[in-house]
Amino acid sequence: MITTLLLALATCAVWLPPLRMAGARVPPWLLLLLAAMVGALAAGALAPGGAALIGMLLAVAWAASRAEGRWRVVLVVLTALGALAVSVCSMAHVGGPAWPAALRLTHDAAAFTPNVQIGKVSAGLFLFALLVPRLASVAELTRFWKPTLAIGAICTLVTVSVAVAIGYVRFAPRLSSGIAPLLAANLLFTCVAEEAYFRSLLQEGLHRLADRRAGRVGHAAAIVASAIAFGAVHIAGGPRLVVLATLGGLGNAVAYARTRKVEASVFVHFALNAVHMIFFTHPGLAR
Repeated sequence: MITTLLLALATCAVWLPPLRMAGARVPPWLLLLLAAMVGALAAGALAPGGAALIGMLLAVAWAASRAEGRWRVVLVVLTALGALAVSVCSMAHVGGPAWPAALRLTHDAAAFTPNVQIGKVSAGLFLFALLVPRLASVAELTRFWKPTLAIGAICTLVTVSVAVAIGYVRFAPRLSSGIAPLLAANLLFTCVAEEAYFRSLLQEGLHRLADRRAGRVGHAAAIVASAIAFGAVHIAGGPRLVVLATLGGLGNAVAYARTRKVEASVFVHFALNAVHMIFFTHPGLAR
């Protein structure tokens, strides 16, 4: 759990300014991530080969964040492949879920395990910190919070309504102290990682292409493509989940397109997940 806590702190530290150490500027999130990896190595949750793989991905992502033109495209593609690799590798290489056991929040809900896989979280953190546009000032936050709140409310209402209508969930409100760590894990290890993946590796690239050539049609295509891709990766949960994830992904993509800041899509994503987790069957009714 110490490793999980350090990974959470590393994600929160992305917004902190760099520290000066031995004449170099070192981001605090990197120090916390290194501490998490050392802890995981010591606990046997991370193998040396997995740590080396994560280190190579960091180097490529760092280079991609500083490249321009074709080199940026090449390095972003390599980063995407590396992120995919460390996200799906076996436990022996990059660590398995740090959550202690599967959970069942209500008697009629399917069991689930919060995803705190070291490779996936690290890859999402690299993308979030290095490759996706983030808020840079309070002025930007002031300008974007109202439309983001509206998009989040509409997305949540539509997606939850469809989920109830198709029998995927039922109204089952619960609010206890045990829900807080689940919400925190969902925000920091699921919403942040997934939004970093889909905005930095897909939607932002399509928006940049549209900025140069395709105009409004290209921007609309970026939104639709990222929503469909987000739905498609949930195929293991069945066709109903694909439909619901596509609806939710559409809201996330619209929020990002409206602001071009990843915090907006993270907020919309988490708003839906939080309402789902607190007020409805989570993750869904058991079959």
